[in-house]
Amino acid sequence: MREKTIRVAVVTNSFNPKGGGVATAHHQLSILLQRKYDLQILAYADTEQGTETHVVRRHTPRWIGGLLDTIGRAYVRRYNRRAQPTDVPAILRSSWGAWLLNRSLRRINPHVLIVPDFDLPLYWLRPPDQCKVIWFSHHNYLRFIGNPLLEPRDSADTDIARSMERRALRKADAAVCPCDYMSREFRRAYGTDMPVFKIPNWFDAETANAIPRSSFREQKGWKIDLPVVYIPSAGSEFKGKRYVFEIVRRLSKVVDGGVGFFLSGSIPADLKLELDTAGLMERVHAPGTLAWVENLACVKACDFGISPTLVENFSMAILEAMAMGLPFAAFDTGGNREIITDQKSGWVVPYLDVDALVERACGMALNEQNRRQMSGDAALGISQMLAPCTVLNLYENLFCSLLNH
Repeated sequence: MREKTIRVAVVTNSFNPKGGGVATAHHQLSILLQRKYDLQILAYADTEQGTETHVVRRHTPRWIGGLLDTIGRAYVRRYNRRAQPTDVPAILRSSWGAWLLNRSLRRINPHVLIVPDFDLPLYWLRPPDQCKVIWFSHHNYLRFIGNPLLEPRDSADTDIARSMERRALRKADAAVCPCDYMSREFRRAYGTDMPVFKIPNWFDAETANAIPRSSFREQKGWKIDLPVVYIPSAGSEFKGKRYVFEIVRRLSKVVDGGVGFFLSGSIPADLKLELDTAGLMERVHAPGTLAWVENLACVKACDFGISPTLVENFSMAILEAMAMGLPFAAFDTGGNREIITDQKSGWVVPYLDVDALVERACGMALNEQNRRQMSGDAALGISQMLAPCTVLNLYENLFCSLLNH
């Protein structure tokens, strides 16, 4: 079968991405696969009215989503009356939009269907008989259980979500995991003999580098030589919100001449209060949730990044930033060690060692020459790891192994 005659459908929640690493990863994946295959996008939670012929957009109407959310919460509370469920209601909220894609899926009749695990759209999809289904393991609900640093997850909510996850997984022929960590977690969660392929998330650095740099530094009145630090999803519990204030406070105190910060994502009231009380908000650019392109423009205006994340897979935020030349200091968790080359393109410090994280960040802030060297190593390392021909070959091998059986 010739490559251009292989029809590939990629499922995502929105196109272009409205936020979130999974949507961004699948958006980037579609850009890559479109170079070689007949590609279609199926978006199950997208309210935009696009004109692209290769994109199908569906969504759950708000009133139906509210009803499904209520049903999901009530169902979980049958097993735990005090439950505060999040997983099952979210899966149900996306169900209507995913189910509406079935007509388009039959019309497209792809040879290969790539589906994310987050929101479990495959639970509601009915792939054609001859279609090979690839489960992309980005999320994996079991990973968030048992970490005492996170808010306790409701066991009934997670058990139901995992049961639905297992049923959806029966429709898949193979799984893709973006790093060794996610491969291990996939085996631990499912214990299946399904073939698992390790293929990293891809990022189109050329397109991103064409995005104009944000002018927020000038708008804030910061000096041109002020080092600016990027902290991804700074208000997220999972991404280490509990450490963000201390990182900002310590760096601001230690670095001569000061330092600025770009905190991406929504910033909760408690973090704002901490920063305000300490008089640090003037050092912070926190515009809230931005469109993907706007967020990248702000990242480009930064000098290096810090990630105190508590739970990680194969971070699209770190991948994007390093592809654009930002060295990173991060905890040794998830796939961070597979993205960051320790002591060359950044620093990977022991998990939860905030002192080491701040120390490495101070070094990058104070040593411009070393930072510039790391910046070049970061961009070069990502470009080599994610060379389009390399990643496309991995997908070609995957598709051939499935379609030739």
